Order: sequence, then C-alpha cells, then structure tokens
Amino acid sequence: MISLIPTEEVAYALVGVMVGLALISAGGLLWPLRQFRSHLDRIAERLEEAGTDAEADPEEVRSILGEDFGEFLAAWEAAAVEVGGERFSPARFEDFVDPSQAYEKLARTRHELVRPVAPILLALGILFTFLGLTLGIGGLETGTSDALSRGIDALLGGMFFAFTTSIAGIFLSILWILASR
Repeated sequence: MISLIPTEEVAYALVGVMVGLALISAGGLLWPLRQFRSHLDRIAERLEEAGTDAEADPEEVRSILGEDFGEFLAAWEAAAVEVGGERFSPARFEDFVDPSQAYEKLARTRHELVRPVAPILLALGILFTFLGLTLGIGGLETGTSDALSRGIDALLGGMFFAFTTSIAGIFLSILWILASR
C-alpha cells in the first residue's frame, strides 16, 4: 500500500523542483540577453569597419543590419545624398541605436516575460503547505494509543513538509525578486 504520509525526502524533492524552476527561469532571462548584447556588439563593429559615416555603402549597411534595425536603415537611406555618382549618408548607427539602450530595452522585455516566476514560486510554496497539512491531518487517527502515535507522526511529517516547502517558496520568491531588479 502506498503511504500518503509526507516525508522529508518528498519535501526536499519539491524544494529542489522549485529551485530548478527558478534556475531555469533565470537562465531563460540571462542567456538571450547575453546573446543579444554580443549581436549588437558585432553589428556595431561591422558598421565601424564598413564606415558608418559618409563613406559607407548603403548595400553593405543593409546587409549588416538585416531587418534588425529598420528605423536606422530608413533614416540612413533618407539622409543619403548622391555625390559624383555615389550615394553617401551622414546618418550614424550610434545616433539611432546605442547598444546599451537596446540591451536595456530587451532586458525590460525579458523581465516582463519572467516576472510571474516569483508569484509562481510563492504559490507553489503555499500549495505544498496546504498539501502537507492536509496529508498530515488526514493521517491522524485516535482509535488506540498506537494509532494516535502514528497519527501524530503523520501530522508532524505533514507539518515539516508544509513549512519546508512554504519557507522555500517564500525564500526563492524573495531571492528572485531581488535578483531580477
């Protein structure tokens, strides 16, 4: 017969699941930001090599930027002038896109996507608290002294389960909030 008495091992396993969820969410936030920052740095470097001032070739700028920075590309082309059969533009990439500002904008967007993680961790802690208390109270028997002793053991196991997961949920939620600022 399967016992529904919550154990320390189950409580620790659920805390591990909550920690894993927090780590996966943190990775989901930080990895794309790092990749985007590298992408912006490569674009800025390639534009600098191509020449972002008057000597840059419009087709080369278009190939470097692709579709990522259409606003800059449109302004670059609108400001372009033709001199001696060649087209030049005084518009500079740095005037339209500062890599750190673009990075911060993406960071805010990613933050909005993972913002629900803290309440989810807290909710999991509370859910497991009620689950532990329910299972612990459900194991309480008062028929004989042995049954009462087993029931108290079940109740204490449920309380340990409940409070361990609750504390973990609160701690991880607070940690997530502090880390995501």
